[in-house]
Amino acid sequence: MTDTRSTISSVLRTLRDAWLARGEATDAQGINRGLCEEFAWEAIGVLAVHGMVAVERDAFDDGYPGHVWIEAEGRHYDAEACAGVADWRELPLFVRSRAKEATRAVRRPSPAQSECALPEP
Repeated sequence: MTDTRSTISSVLRTLRDAWLARGEATDAQGINRGLCEEFAWEAIGVLAVHGMVAVERDAFDDGYPGHVWIEAEGRHYDAEACAGVADWRELPLFVRSRAKEATRAVRRPSPAQSECALPEP
């Protein structure tokens, strides 16, 4: 892990733990469910002295939820992925979103199934 990555990971863990200790959220998922922008910008404020990092905000029409995270040196970071991931789609929020959508697709009956009457005995 490079010095920058190590610094980002350390800052994010410290910040996440402080937020949890203050009761800002009950867990890292809670931060990513509605507080991700505030978390990312607070982290940027701390990390600005360590070098350039970018905050990315998604604007997708492909079913992914809205999210704000940090991108630096080709890795993507948030409250749950303090060590960073290589592909933003591997951030835990997006992984859960895909899994949830896959579960819904399996449970969702096809139009033909839902309109069928019970067979005669």
